Amino acid sequence: MYELMFNDNGNFVVSKVIKVMPKATVHKIAELCRGKCYKLSRDKSACRIVQRLLDRFPTDEIRFIFEELRAEINALILDEFGNYVLSHVLLCGTYDDKCFIIEKILDDIVQLSLHKFGSNVVEKCLELAPENMREMILDRIVAVPVQNQRLTLIDLLNSQFGNYVVQRTFEMSNSQRRGILIFKIEQVLQSGKLIQNKHSRHVISNLVKQGIEFKVPNIEQFINEPTQQSQSKQPSQKQSKLKPDSEKKSAQAQPSVRNRPSANSGNRPSLGSLNSGKFSQVS
Repeated sequence: MYELMFNDNGNFVVSKVIKVMPKATVHKIAELCRGKCYKLSRDKSACRIVQRLLDRFPTDEIRFIFEELRAEINALILDEFGNYVLSHVLLCGTYDDKCFIIEKILDDIVQLSLHKFGSNVVEKCLELAPENMREMILDRIVAVPVQNQRLTLIDLLNSQFGNYVVQRTFEMSNSQRRGILIFKIEQVLQSGKLIQNKHSRHVISNLVKQGIEFKVPNIEQFINEPTQQSQSKQPSQKQSKLKPDSEKKSAQAQPSVRNRPSANSGNRPSLGSLNSGKFSQVS
């Protein structure tokens, strides 16, 4: 049974057993996972088994799963499949379980927001956190400095993942926090340090569509002009020959940057090595 959990097809069979069989039978499956929850959570197929067990049992009956996940939380936050398991803990866990995850992300919230998988957890915390903890997350993001720090609001706005955290923060903030964010974004725009890429432009454009007025000259020009990124990719006249149909189809099949692969997909890049007890450096 344990080997089936790691199988691309077998994990669906195990998941179905967990869902429909009597609890006494499912308890035996849960016991097979004891001491192995970290390994299971980082596998593209087996991570589903951990999530189904969290769905099936009250937290006190499978407390060992939560404890094993807590012990490896730093690595799981940055893991391509483990981040989905932690998101499920935010959905199914106790108040203490949720607070444990949120406290872990608070000190490194900018760095995690710039990470492909860490930003998933940050957004899920904003969505599922208890109200008092959500306020702490929002305050921490709003307080991100504009400059003179290693990581700033400029980094978030320019990031293909961080820009969504900024937008999510704006959506969930009260009028006071929104006012602070708008003021800081205006400072960033006036500084001229914001890279005109599709990520930063996406944030500014969406806020303008929501009726936000930035007291910055040429804001429409910033939104509507071709980005530096797209300009740098423009082919020369010698390179502008028509591509063969096969190349066109290949190009059309590429996913957008925001389409993060789900836990159902195995086509993800490796995260590389992780520093023990600390989040890895985000470039």
